[in-house]
Amino acid sequence: MLGIASILFIIFPIISLPIILLLYFFDTKSKGILYSALIGLIFGIMVYHYIPFNNYDLYRHHLLVSSLTGKDLSYFIMFVKNTSFELLPSLIIYIASCFNNPNLIQFIIVSLGYGILLYMLYDYRKISKANTFVFITITVFTLFGFNTLYFISGLWFYISVILFSFTYYLEDVKHKNKILCYILYFVSILFHNATLFAIAVLLIYRLMKGKLTFKTILIAVLIFTLPALVLELLNNWFNVKIFKSILNMYNAYLGNERMNAYYHGRVLIIEATKLFITLAAIFLQKERKKGEGINGFVILLSICTIVMLPKSIVMIRFVMPIQFLGIIALFDYLKKVGKSQFVFIICLLFLNAFYIDYFHDRMFYQNFGNLFTDGYYQNLFTLLKNNY
Repeated sequence: MLGIASILFIIFPIISLPIILLLYFFDTKSKGILYSALIGLIFGIMVYHYIPFNNYDLYRHHLLVSSLTGKDLSYFIMFVKNTSFELLPSLIIYIASCFNNPNLIQFIIVSLGYGILLYMLYDYRKISKANTFVFITITVFTLFGFNTLYFISGLWFYISVILFSFTYYLEDVKHKNKILCYILYFVSILFHNATLFAIAVLLIYRLMKGKLTFKTILIAVLIFTLPALVLELLNNWFNVKIFKSILNMYNAYLGNERMNAYYHGRVLIIEATKLFITLAAIFLQKERKKGEGINGFVILLSICTIVMLPKSIVMIRFVMPIQFLGIIALFDYLKKVGKSQFVFIICLLFLNAFYIDYFHDRMFYQNFGNLFTDGYYQNLFTLLKNNY
């Protein structure tokens, strides 16, 4: 089946998507890493043809690619020094400029992001032994609850948070090599340093021996309600540039009215319902302890995020790692069938319909060139060659 999926992907990537999705959902004998990668690549191919409006971040990334095209490595080094981007976004923009193809940016990041998310879902489905209906329901909830348009436009924060969530999953659930996980945490920061908020919460949680107590919550809340003071002290004591950089970023986020305007109406409802569903799944399950392991961390991150919301609605972005790590709680709670699980699934199905409707409204007016008129029957190489 893996071979069939691969051949279909090469010949007709767009048409093969429904078939590969069926294999992803129903083929439980494979590890799913190839299915996840193929679906991620198909999403990446679709987004490869996306033409951003001029008020989107992605449009500005495309302009940067044009400005770097034909420039040598020394120019790139100066670009890294002068730009506000972290190292990996700058590197990806430079790679795209080497090919004189700005669309490579969204192709690389979206393929990687969705591939990681889908693999995480598939992998824990096998661990939890949840049935196919539950798996499909949770997958739809995760993918459509994830703000796709913001991911396509913003890229860096979103891939950073996806990588952070996946790394925590590898460390806490899969018990992978600690050194590897620490490297991946660092890589997530190299994509976007706002992830330092989630990593700081994790550090506090680990320093408190991985247990959610009143003391843990109090320490975390105090630190994150007084970040400017803490960062000023650290900057004065150690005189390290990174503390000043984080402080500037913190102030920029809290004062960014343009970003604040994004999070209202249905977006706010979606983020609030995702947070509620995730926490409900944690508190309703009986097998895992609420205040330890991944559940304890998700609760602590939720508390810190909620506490920070009055300072800036932008902090609601961190519902995303809460949602992704909450996948574990959703599977653990729904793998058993009972009256409460039935009611919970009905709620999920209702929310899925709401999320899909919002997704359709947001994506319907976006410009994907001629992809969905001329691209259905094109092969992989033609689709990547043609930039509509």
